[in-house]
Amino acid sequence: MPEDLAGKLRSQIHGGQLGPGDRLPNERELAASLGVGRITVREAIRQLVAEGYLVSKRGNAGGTYVTDLTQPHRAWIERARREPGWVVDLIEYRTAVETRAAELAAGRRTGDHLAEMKAAIDEGTSPASRPAFRQADHRFHVAIAEASGSPRLRDAIVSARGEMFLPVDQLVFEDHFLQNREEHTAIMEAIRARDADAARTAAEQHLKASLHDFLHVIGLTEYAPRP
Repeated sequence: MPEDLAGKLRSQIHGGQLGPGDRLPNERELAASLGVGRITVREAIRQLVAEGYLVSKRGNAGGTYVTDLTQPHRAWIERARREPGWVVDLIEYRTAVETRAAELAAGRRTGDHLAEMKAAIDEGTSPASRPAFRQADHRFHVAIAEASGSPRLRDAIVSARGEMFLPVDQLVFEDHFLQNREEHTAIMEAIRARDADAARTAAEQHLKASLHDFLHVIGLTEYAPRP
């Protein structure tokens, strides 16, 4: 269904896998990679253009691109302020699934999982751009989800992260990524040590700090968990 594909692409934009200025594959390539028809792709893109996520360009540099996201970000913030219970519920859900994933990962991780976490941390330490920072952050959290050994938990984490929407340029960039590196490293080292309690605690502290910043930026500080 076009709505499902639009939701998937929207989630990738919210999560940072697709950022402002990124060019989508052409219609045929996108349909083939996702196993859907070109009409489905066309309708999904049309929906996201109407919502302000995408723009279609013609000419030599023609194609479908991610916008600067001003319009959809404003709409997301307005909904969060209008329905604070919705965003608080989302935050509580994300905290529950991500801390559980860290706990399970401590008992199930492999060397490959640790290598992926380390690569994501290194990638986010000196990112080339703000979108690159978001991509590295997403990569780290998905690596933990993979290490948990639970496909359903992984899907839940990707879905929950994709519902939250804050362009990284709304945060203090350097301070944020340095703090992120320290907190990610603490989670990884607890997982490396196979200490489930420490992994859960480190993940919970990281999420509380990140979500406190998130809610502060969108003007809902009174609902923020204390770091």
